[in-house]
Amino acid sequence: MSHKAPSSMKLLCSCGAVAFEARGKPILASICYCDDCQRASHELESLPGAPHILGTDGGTSYVLYRKDRVA
Repeated sequence: MSHKAPSSMKLLCSCGAVAFEARGKPILASICYCDDCQRASHELESLPGAPHILGTDGGTSYVLYRKDRVA
């Protein structure tokens, strides 16, 4: 079975004030385990209504796109 990645990804914050679209394939998708990413994830998770960011293994997932593919 093949899986085709979407040609674009649209994201919207929970209050609706911020939205962006990433088009095409990302340059990189990875997980970071550094202290800074873990600290930032804990801070973001502590905000009211925030989703879980840290993985069960303590990593922070991220995706990197070219800046001309993000609006």
